Amino acid sequence: MRQHSGALAERYPDRGGRLAPSVVDVGDVLNEVVLLANSAWYLKNFRSTTIVALRERGYAVCCIVPESSDAQSLQALRQLGGRVECFRFAASSISYRAELISLLSLMRVLRRLRPALVFSFNPKSNLYAAIACSVLGLAYVPNVSGVGMADQLRGLKGRLYRRAMGIFMRRARWVFFQNPENMDALIGRNWVDARRCTLLPGSGVELERFTPPQQELTPRGERVFLMAARLLKQKGVGEYLAAVERLQQEQSESFRARYLLAGEQDDSGRCIEPELLEAFASREGCEYLGQVEDMPGLLKRVDCVVLPSYYPEGVPRVLIEAIACGRPVITTEQPGCREVVEPGLNGYRIEPRSADALYEAMRSFLALPARQVEDMGRHSRRLAELRFDVRTVIEAYMQVAERFARNG
Repeated sequence: MRQHSGALAERYPDRGGRLAPSVVDVGDVLNEVVLLANSAWYLKNFRSTTIVALRERGYAVCCIVPESSDAQSLQALRQLGGRVECFRFAASSISYRAELISLLSLMRVLRRLRPALVFSFNPKSNLYAAIACSVLGLAYVPNVSGVGMADQLRGLKGRLYRRAMGIFMRRARWVFFQNPENMDALIGRNWVDARRCTLLPGSGVELERFTPPQQELTPRGERVFLMAARLLKQKGVGEYLAAVERLQQEQSESFRARYLLAGEQDDSGRCIEPELLEAFASREGCEYLGQVEDMPGLLKRVDCVVLPSYYPEGVPRVLIEAIACGRPVITTEQPGCREVVEPGLNGYRIEPRSADALYEAMRSFLALPARQVEDMGRHSRRLAELRFDVRTVIEAYMQVAERFARNG
């Protein structure tokens, strides 16, 4: 990877010979990079290290996010040194009118900015970026973190979506993928060029921030399960609630556990029913936490992380955060999920859509001796260090930025 050089670097060198972004006026920087996502929360939580790295390499960074983004996340992005622009966006809409309004809103922002390069994330944002950047003649690089719900549409809307993706994705300068199944599928559809793809380890994890606890805090004889996800039915929330109810019916003094659920609902109609959530939270030993900001702290207080997802995933961030914290994992054979678990070594893989299979895996975990649980945790941490270091992701983004934003 070559270091940044040129007139700006000569005017503002830091001790490492790189551009010192803290003293560079944005107006002096010729290469602005955009990060486009379906929420400011996503960029704050999953891409903050990339924003910082781009700034350190001398790029001006602009985050384009929906108008509905929460104020705390918007402020956090600004504190990272990024400029923030908003556009109209309906995350779960499949209305032609709403989609057109969102696309035109994004195009107005991009036409005004004329960035050197657009990095996009999330399935719908990727489609908008592909169309808008193709029309405006801008370079763009999508990150395919699962094919998304739109790929499962049937009828005319499904055909239009796949036709648009097939046309516009091929014009991307580069494409990042998070699991091999997605990469093989899109190459097979001839949506992307196999010579212009990189397979990433999900979004990566900050190994210095997500660390195992110094000592286990769970009382002897009790184990704590956590499911943390958007409360979509396809994330397996219903299966988790059903398995927990069955386990609680068998609970005894030698077979005790607590069950946590973290995440927020949205108004898309795809979430678990509120009455099921209320029933879960009302039971002894169960707790609904809502949206959690301190995930490192939470993960250190649990014994096992559960994600029974059958959603079209990339690599779920909660799973790689969990193994970085030395937690065993129970998840499905779904592409993107299975990459995080080596069965029997750091957790269990189960059949998707099966509350029975989840129940059996959770019950098996409860029966494990403490030493085996500790061994699983150590294997999880080693797996995170070997495969999911965020520095691998950051370096891939820096290489693409150097190639296409610096040189056009």
